[in-house]
Amino acid sequence: MQQFVLTQTQFNYWDEFCTENFNTLYENRDGYMNEYDELNKKFIIHVSTAEQSGIINFLKKMLDSRIESEYNSQHQ
Repeated sequence: MQQFVLTQTQFNYWDEFCTENFNTLYENRDGYMNEYDELNKKFIIHVSTAEQSGIINFLKKMLDSRIESEYNSQHQ
């Protein structure tokens, strides 16, 4: 399992990714777990390292912060 800690804004992008890629996630039987850390006001995403739908790549790119501006440009 890999864990990714996201801000509220990053979590919103993550939520859109999951919605847009639902069929692929379902077909590949990829799962994840969202957890909210109330104390730190952060979201923790748990992902299996065996996933096949691009989840880990998406989250790594987002945490690299370049994706925020790219994602905003594509979804306006």
